[in-house]
Parts: sequence; structure tokens; C-alpha cells
Amino acid sequence: MKSILLVSIQFAAIICLIAVAHPFTSVLATTLIITGIILGLWAILTMRHSKLNITPDIIPSATLVTSGPYHYLRHPMYSAVLLTCLGLLLTHPSVIGIVVYFILVIDLITKISYEEKLLAHHFSQYSHYQQHTHRLISKIW
Repeated sequence: MKSILLVSIQFAAIICLIAVAHPFTSVLATTLIITGIILGLWAILTMRHSKLNITPDIIPSATLVTSGPYHYLRHPMYSAVLLTCLGLLLTHPSVIGIVVYFILVIDLITKISYEEKLLAHHFSQYSHYQQHTHRLISKIW
């Protein structure tokens, strides 16, 4: 139930940001959107071998992916969502948009914390992987 709630909040926030966006209105916004989309596609293509799942729940037959963008970031798909949505927000900044983006950030941080507990329980090597990669943003966090 927790997984479904977190994913629902995530998608609702993304849809709200898409609904108010005016794509390609600035170079910065466009760059963030394109970078986020490329990172997300790279992460999806890399993850496909491990049984991709939109919820943080671990599929029993999943394998720990540490290649591609996962070599640098533990959660590149979430990084991609945050980059893309920040770009969308910057196309049409508003108080509501900022609040929605903030809700998305809190939701993804909560989702990551929950998912990392599940990953650590499922994969014995996960704690080693955590020590050698960043959560969302390389060299920052």
C-alpha cells in the first residue's frame, strides 16, 4: 500500500507540472528537460535486464544493477524525474508549481529511503554499493 501511495503522489505531481508547462521557453529549462529525459531513458535501458518496476517493491527475481548510470547514481530514474520536472517548472514558474515540485522532492526522498531499506534487505552487496555511489546527484548527495 505504501508503494502505491508513493507512486501515486509522484505521478500526480508530474502530471501537474506537465499541465502548466510551456516547453522550450528557455535554454535552461529545455536543457534540464532534455538531460532528464536522456538520463531516464539510459536508466530504463540499463535496468530492463533486472525486471523494471515502477513501485519501490523488489521483484524476487530482480538483480542489482550497477552499470550504466547506476555506476554513478543509485537512483538515476529519480534524478531524471527531478531534472525533467525542474525544467518543466522553470518554463512557467508559479507558487503552485513550486509547492508541487517540493511535494515531488519529498515524495521521492521518502520513496528512496523506503526502497533502499528493501534493497539492502534483498541484496547482501547493497551496502557496499551504497558506499561507492551517490543517491541522486553525483558528488553532492
